[in-house]
Amino acid sequence: MGRVLAASLFFTSGTQMVLNSDATMNYIISHGLPWVELAYCSTVAILLLGSFSLFIGCGTRIAALALGLFVITAAIVFHHEVSILQERQLFFSNLAISGGLFCFITTGAGRLSIDFWISHRLKP
Repeated sequence: MGRVLAASLFFTSGTQMVLNSDATMNYIISHGLPWVELAYCSTVAILLLGSFSLFIGCGTRIAALALGLFVITAAIVFHHEVSILQERQLFFSNLAISGGLFCFITTGAGRLSIDFWISHRLKP
């Protein structure tokens, strides 16, 4: 259940970025990041591929690591002005989300996953 909820968060964000690509790229530009197109495309790829991987439970640990590091990076780059209440809340909520993702690294995907099926099917 936790995997599906986490996946829905990232899938929604990724699809919104695809549907509003101009606004997303302008937001990236407003924070002074170089290589806007590369940042945009890699962000969408991480969000959509990572959410799909979490949802089906295939490559869960790698997806959780990639998404967790992405969320920490986003917190530092986009929400670093913690003197502003809303930015502080976004910064710490991003850290909490990454903490939840890092739990998947230690626990894995669980029984209802492709990872579990593969690991048990390959045992002699």
